[in-house]
Amino acid sequence: MLRAWAAVLFAAAAAALPGRAEEVGADVYRRACAECHANSAPIARRFANLAPEARRERWEAFLRRHHGGDADQRAALIRYFESAAPAR
Repeated sequence: MLRAWAAVLFAAAAAALPGRAEEVGADVYRRACAECHANSAPIARRFANLAPEARRERWEAFLRRHHGGDADQRAALIRYFESAAPAR
């Protein structure tokens, strides 16, 4: 529960300070994903072939099903993956 609250606070900080969004997403990833997914690069490339809006929709749907946390955590993760994915 404490981990979830910490991630929510970091996600709220990302909304307040857009320049920190990538850092917050990386922190959410480390806390929520890295135990099973040590390398974020293959995950970030998962939907790289899609247009940006379609990619964000697919990420949102995927993360709702796969331990993506609340809406703020998912948004932070999506921003992080977008920043790490190769440009289309």
